[in-house]
Amino acid sequence: ILFNPLRDRSPEQVAEQFLEQLKMGECAKAVSGLPIPFDKQLSMCEKEGQAALDAWTLKDRSESDAVVTLHYALRRKGFEGFGGDSFFQIQEFSGDWRIIAVNFVY
Repeated sequence: ILFNPLRDRSPEQVAEQFLEQLKMGECAKAVSGLPIPFDKQLSMCEKEGQAALDAWTLKDRSESDAVVTLHYALRRKGFEGFGGDSFFQIQEFSGDWRIIAVNFVY
């Protein structure tokens, strides 16, 4: 997939900041601002603790109705290659991009 080099990368920066926090072991901080129930936040952090994030690469990006959907392939520590996936939906609110949905495939 070829991405437009002139695209607004702000949504990607938001997703990658979140992924960087996970990589640094700051899961609780990363998920605290997500619009998901607390029990799902705990579950996500538990899974992250079992298979720590090592690297990611953007696989796909689409835009619809002011929502940017991003698909990242993930590599976990102790595993070879990019075997996991994450999907983000990011929307702009008054100039501020925010994650409105996130899903990880472990």
